[in-house]
Parts: sequence; C-alpha cells; structure tokens
Amino acid sequence: MSEEPGPSCAAVYNSPSPCLSPDLARLLAQVMELCDSCQSCRRHCAFLQQHGKPGKIAAEYDPANPAHHERAFLCSLCGLCTEICPKAADPAGMFWLMRREAVRLGMGCFPQHKGLKDYEALGFWRPFTWYGLPQGCSTVFFPGCALPGMRPRQTRQLFLSLQGLVPNLGALLCCCARPSHDLGRQARFEEVFFPLVQALTGCGIKKIVCACPGCQKTFVEYGAGLEVISAWEILAQQADFDPVFDGEQAAVHDSCALRGAGSVHDAVRLLLAKRGFDLQEMNHCRAKALCCGEGGAVKSLNPSLADAWTRKRHKEAGSRLVVSYCAGCMQFLNKGIKSIHLADVLFGGDKLPLPSALPQRLTAYFNRLAFKHWLGRQLGKAPCRGGNLADMKKQAPAK
Repeated sequence: MSEEPGPSCAAVYNSPSPCLSPDLARLLAQVMELCDSCQSCRRHCAFLQQHGKPGKIAAEYDPANPAHHERAFLCSLCGLCTEICPKAADPAGMFWLMRREAVRLGMGCFPQHKGLKDYEALGFWRPFTWYGLPQGCSTVFFPGCALPGMRPRQTRQLFLSLQGLVPNLGALLCCCARPSHDLGRQARFEEVFFPLVQALTGCGIKKIVCACPGCQKTFVEYGAGLEVISAWEILAQQADFDPVFDGEQAAVHDSCALRGAGSVHDAVRLLLAKRGFDLQEMNHCRAKALCCGEGGAVKSLNPSLADAWTRKRHKEAGSRLVVSYCAGCMQFLNKGIKSIHLADVLFGGDKLPLPSALPQRLTAYFNRLAFKHWLGRQLGKAPCRGGNLADMKKQAPAK
C-alpha cells in the first residue's frame, strides 16, 4: 500500500523553494509518486533494509534536519534500487542529490571524509600528474589512480598491449574527481573535471580508454565531446590470449559504476573465456550487481553498513574464485574472499595467480610515481608532447 506524504511536504516539493534545489525537489516528488512500497529494492539493499522504503524517506525528508543529510551519505550510490524498481523511480539519484543539497546548505562536511578528499587532491598534485601525446595522437589511456598503485606491473603490460592495438596511443595520469562528485561537492568537481576535458579536446584528443569503472562512468556522464571505451573492450575485440586456465571455475564481480554497460560485461567475460575459465555467474551480476562495500564512501561514516554489502557479496560468492575489473572493489573483496583483478588473469603468466595482499598506501603511492616515470620513458622513444597536467591545460584554448 502506498504511503502518501503530508500536504505540507508535497507542497514544498512541488513548488519553488529557496531551501530546496529544483533537481532534488523533482526527484523527491517522483519517488514519492512512484514508490508503492513493493519492497523490491529493500530485499536487495543493505541501506534500505536499515532506513526504510525510498518513498517514505522522500516524504519525510527535511532539508533543515542534519540527520536527514547524514543519512544520504549512508547510501552506497550503487544504483541497484533504481535498476530493479518496477516503476522506474530513481532513488539512487535522489540520494546523490540529497548529498549535493547537504553540501549546498553547509551540512555535508564530515571529518571522516578527509582521507578520501586528500586522496583525490593527491591525484591532481603535480608529482602524480602527467600526459604524453605521441605525434598524431587522438586517443589516450586513462588508468585512474588505483590500478597503477595496486597492480603496477600489470598496468604496464596493459598499456603495452593497448599500444600495440591503438595507433599513436597516448596516456594521461590524474584523478577524475569522482570522489568529489559522489560526496556531493559539485562545485569542486566541476572546477577540476571540466577544465580537464577542455584541455583534452583542445589538444586534439577524441577518445579516452579507461581501465577504472568509476573513471569511465565519469567521462561518459560529463566528458562531452569525448568518446569513451573500456580497455577491456578493446582487448576483447582485438587481442588474443592463450586458454591456459582451461576448466578453472570463476565468477565475475561486476562494478556497480558500470551497471548499465553491457558491452563491458560482455568483454570481461569474453576475455575470461579466452583464458579458458569456466564461468559461473552469481545471482547478482551484470546490471544487478551488488556493491562491494566501497560505494559512496559509506565505510567512512558507518563501517558496519559498508561491511554488510561486503558480507552479502562474500556469501553469494561462496568458495568460487571471483574476478573483478575494478581496483577499488579489490580493496573490499580481498578481505575474506578469493578474488583477483582481471589484469592479474591477463598479464600474470601461465599459472593461475593466487589472491595476494594489496600494497600499503605508501607503497601504492610509490608505485604510481614509478609508473609515471616508466610511461615517460616508454612514450619518450618517439616524437611526443608531454608534461604535467598544468602544461596540457596551457595548450588548450580558452573558453
């Protein structure tokens, strides 16, 4: 049975209000109207099981209540609720806009997020940024922040493989600012991401090849004028791999950032099939994948809630080897589940790589710096424009 909001609440959501952004008002009204308390989303969502139905949350939302703002930061933003809603409501979008509203009203700054903000800022710091554009380059490899730090050797092999398939492939090292986006810091996100896109297009770049699902989603959503493709799609279409793991059983943990990217889901499975794996799908896969626990930085504010997502995935995986193509997911799946990264499978040799501990933070930072210097040597063999991110932005035309 539907739960109707009170008259005053409905009046606020359907009329201009200085206390409520128009986008959030629209989604609050949509969710209240469409949610009929069918429980479809709550059966699958650790957050909604604790905090109630989306329609009820929308009806009770009070922009003057700090607790309501904090609650929005407990949603993983994985999008599963939106994916499975039979009425096509968008609760995930509503919770993200609630985060933006909290920041706008000065109630969305939590000291627990400092580490994530610092991590993003480091991705724009001069020592960690670099670009290299060979002569005739129109496509760049964008590995993201996590993969070069966690799997430096495999990231080098990935770039070399792509370099053999994509003429004049360049590379760009920096952060996509997804953390600011997901934390509702829209002004900060636009301040750093849009100039990056402008610099790329100004340097003649037309295509981005992403290894990180979060980066890919960011460029797809906001990188107007740029074609975006996953590195795994290119490898699946053009590269050959020996089926050395014939008959080995594995399951794929799909990234919730690419929930709707069926072409990426297909490419990952094709690559595993090329390596000889016998794939066994988990109940929640592809468009209905579960969050690993990292989504939305929930662990910063409520570790037990984030761990509830991880436990759900562990339970579903059982004793199977789980292959992920998201370095961020690896940080959570690695604890208590047999999991490896897709790059381990493709570039780890002829023996099945065993799940291994992830490097400590300082080691990961060192790995990123070493990868930057390796790229410089690799692309420096041919005529190549290169430098730090600030140098690339200087080359881009002004707005």
